[in-house]
Amino acid sequence: MVAQYFAGSSWLHRTPAGFKLTGLVLLSVGLIAAGNMYVPAMGAALLVAVAIWVEVPWRYVATPMIFVTVAAASLAVFHYFFTDVATAVSVSCSLFALVLGATLVTTTTPVDAMLDVLQRLANPLSRWPLIRRTGFSGERFALAVSVMLRAIPIIVLLVQQTRQAAMARGLQRNARALIVPVVLRTVKHAHRTSEALAARGLD
Repeated sequence: MVAQYFAGSSWLHRTPAGFKLTGLVLLSVGLIAAGNMYVPAMGAALLVAVAIWVEVPWRYVATPMIFVTVAAASLAVFHYFFTDVATAVSVSCSLFALVLGATLVTTTTPVDAMLDVLQRLANPLSRWPLIRRTGFSGERFALAVSVMLRAIPIIVLLVQQTRQAAMARGLQRNARALIVPVVLRTVKHAHRTSEALAARGLD
């Protein structure tokens, strides 16, 4: 569900990564702390307006937003029948707003810029005695996040390739034919990545 970066010149693209990540944290806190359904609904509507304003192409946000729309609608139906309307609106709109906000951050912020912010945030923690003994550092933390982000599209590709292979053998309904190869190929990719990092002295 991680959106791709889209190069642009909008005000959101020009906003420093640190401000955008801080805004995302404040948005999360505000939506969780809101005691009514109006704040999440207005937040979701505002973020939709921002997405239209910055003109991010739909293909960059389609996958995460389709998933979250389905999930939010399902939660809304559940809470409508088992709790109340206010909870249904609050939960579904909060989920939609949070994912859309995170998607706007990733589509308007280069990965390197976000990693720089994370490294600066992690550097003070690395000076704590108990944490320093573990070998933790801002550079290692940023590298770990970078490896994780770069692994997501690769794992998605492995799933697609394995599914196509299973369908070619008539095993599209066999869960084992999909899960086992994906897990094995993912572990193999992880080993290759660790070997490449070790070869560069980044073990």
